[in-house]
Amino acid sequence: MPRSPGPVVPLDKPLPPLGKYLLSLAIALDTKYTGHVPDLDAKTATGQQADDYMNDRTARIWPGLVTHLS
Repeated sequence: MPRSPGPVVPLDKPLPPLGKYLLSLAIALDTKYTGHVPDLDAKTATGQQADDYMNDRTARIWPGLVTHLS
């Protein structure tokens, strides 16, 4: 399997517009279907915060899935 070139979005910088939109969508769906309202604002989230949120949500939906290499 080819190696990943690294994160596309810098993890210490705010998300670009498409990233903000996609994170907002993920938060809205999560809230609608689970009632869980995260204390994360997609407008100000960094790449690391978005990555952590998506890894957490993925682990809750598919408990045995490894979301990132350790």
